[in-house]
Amino acid sequence: MQNPVYLQMFNDAGANAVPLPFSELFTAMETGAVDGQENPYTTILSSKFYEVQKYLTVSNHVYSPWILLVSKKWWDGLSADEQKIMTDAAIASRDFERKDTREQSQKALKAKGMTVSELPEAELAKLREIAAPATKAVIDSIGQPLWDEAQAELAKLRGK
Repeated sequence: MQNPVYLQMFNDAGANAVPLPFSELFTAMETGAVDGQENPYTTILSSKFYEVQKYLTVSNHVYSPWILLVSKKWWDGLSADEQKIMTDAAIASRDFERKDTREQSQKALKAKGMTVSELPEAELAKLREIAAPATKAVIDSIGQPLWDEAQAELAKLRGK
């Protein structure tokens, strides 16, 4: 993914981040042109990257949400009870998907021969510090108030 924030973050951490077309990634790892890649567990499984990549480090440095969208016209046509049912179902589905994907995919990758490691909190803290310039670039782009609002929501979700 040619995301300048990701590229800056990885390069600042000492990597040599190279964006390339997804269709070339397997071969690039197979031939040693690149050492690794960043993708969700399910993508690693479905693309069989475990065949050419032995190690996976879980850093949780990014979350790419899958968004459920409906038209405002359709939503406004629902009763309050129907809207609650839809919202509750979306939340329950989200929670199940997150838990299932993380647990089952890690098990599957290990079964395929990958060594899966969790990055310790101390190392995560170092990465956050390294990522500060990239984070500042995001803040400069979207504005401090929106950043603060998003961080406050994340803190609530994390129970902090």
